[in-house]
Amino acid sequence: MFRLRPCLFALAFLLPLTISAQQGTFDPHPVFDGGGMRLHLSMRGQIAHNEVSIINGLLWPGDGASHGRLRGMCHSSTPVMLGTVNGERRVSASYYRDNFIPGPIIGGKPAVDPTDPFFRAYTVTWQETETEDYREWPVNLGAPVQENGEPFFYGRKQMFWVMNDLDAASMMENNGSLPLGLEMRCLLYEPWPAQARENTLLLQVTYINKGNEHITDAYAGYFMDADVRDDFMNLAGSDSLRNMVYTRDYNTLRDETGMPAALGLLMLQTPVVEAEGERARWFAGWKEDAVNIPVSAAVLPIKWRPTAISEPQLGDYIAQWDALVQGQGAHGVHVINPHTGVPSRFWLSGDPVRGTGWLPEHGLPLSNGENVNQGPADTRVLISAGPFSLAPGDTQQVTYAFIATQGATPEAALHELQDRAEYMQAWFAERPPATAYRSAVVRPANSNTAPGQIDVTARFGDVPVDCSVEVSDATGNVLITASLDRFSVESEWVYRTTVTLPQPHRQGVNISFISEWNGEEVRIPGRVSFPVGGSVDFDGIVMLEEGDDNGRVAPDENAKW
Repeated sequence: MFRLRPCLFALAFLLPLTISAQQGTFDPHPVFDGGGMRLHLSMRGQIAHNEVSIINGLLWPGDGASHGRLRGMCHSSTPVMLGTVNGERRVSASYYRDNFIPGPIIGGKPAVDPTDPFFRAYTVTWQETETEDYREWPVNLGAPVQENGEPFFYGRKQMFWVMNDLDAASMMENNGSLPLGLEMRCLLYEPWPAQARENTLLLQVTYINKGNEHITDAYAGYFMDADVRDDFMNLAGSDSLRNMVYTRDYNTLRDETGMPAALGLLMLQTPVVEAEGERARWFAGWKEDAVNIPVSAAVLPIKWRPTAISEPQLGDYIAQWDALVQGQGAHGVHVINPHTGVPSRFWLSGDPVRGTGWLPEHGLPLSNGENVNQGPADTRVLISAGPFSLAPGDTQQVTYAFIATQGATPEAALHELQDRAEYMQAWFAERPPATAYRSAVVRPANSNTAPGQIDVTARFGDVPVDCSVEVSDATGNVLITASLDRFSVESEWVYRTTVTLPQPHRQGVNISFISEWNGEEVRIPGRVSFPVGGSVDFDGIVMLEEGDDNGRVAPDENAKW
């Protein structure tokens, strides 16, 4: 397989491991504020879990001055890898328990003192160069670095830490297997600012096989227990076109939680295999003669119910993990798409916005004759890709995105999530219709427009895309599609038009921009559920005023909800 080569982002892998005196302190439960979110994690493995208060560990809105508006989005999550070592299936995951050890693998063993400050989580922010974490950026642990030794930034703010799966006792007790011998170098980052990349965090996990045995028939993925607002009023689904699983709040009463929300889990970068003449996403660039494996499964395990598609329970459930990462149920049971009558590795893959395809109300029909109801509940999601192999010393890398959205209806929240996910996939893959995007603005009726009109403006650089706008009501019905007029302004392309709605919509409308260039088309989110007629009332929405110390809205700023 692939061994690391010297490059701008991987120089640290070639340096000897040295531990110098550290001014920072080891925090077993660091917190990352960024991308509009607050994310708690454990240095022993669980991500988006608050071990201290045992509540949701991913909160949104949740960073900086918005702390007073925290809302739960996720209870716990973990990267997962399954593989075969010496004919034995093993799983590496911190599944509802902390099964990993902080720090690297040194000489086949964990660090003598995993709580040494050198093995802490390091958080750095672009252009803030005087912090301890910036000065002590752990190059020798594999942190991304520039040629001058300073941090290489994937986004405006990022956190780096290292952990391994060599806690054999914990792995046996909770996962039912011995360790795979993996070192995991984790980079959590807020992408560079842009409207379409708001409310998003990216997690890059770099796996290194530090054992002496080959890992074969491996699958990498991510498991999430997403508790979006109301723990027991969630609906989950998959979206194979966007490499996404998602959970949406189905509390349509919109009481103290405010507007319905949705949380998407995207697999932006999958493991790599050799492919002559192809290019694969790799670190901050591309790897030649390689290809990223397509996402192979997106499943929705049932919470601890006695069924072939239930989530693995703590203990010896390797067979359950093995089936799920391959898109199946245990004991050879398959999930049947009721619309096609054939097995599917992508469960509930319909489109709830437009009410088409395989939706939760259709349940999960199994090949053994059982039909598992999947109404509003406490749901789980798992997305994975494989198979691949890892020889001793080999490296694989996976990147995930967490995207949070909100709308006047559950469908509106999911509508924006679909647009943001499609844009993030295209942007991460460096497709021109996405990378050229600069901004998009939607304005409701004002003194210069007739009632019921919307002004839309978009800006693109680099390439003159063709741009159109799609207007839907809050439940997803398309009202209008219109092309935008294009103008050249200095180094940018500006697009404008005015759209007249056929009627006022009390719950507002959803706006999507569609950019097309050289046969490639990408949807870009505009403002979602933007009120354009009448009054729109939502419980839990508070008007912020200057002077109340909220630090967020000034008289000359546009407040948005």
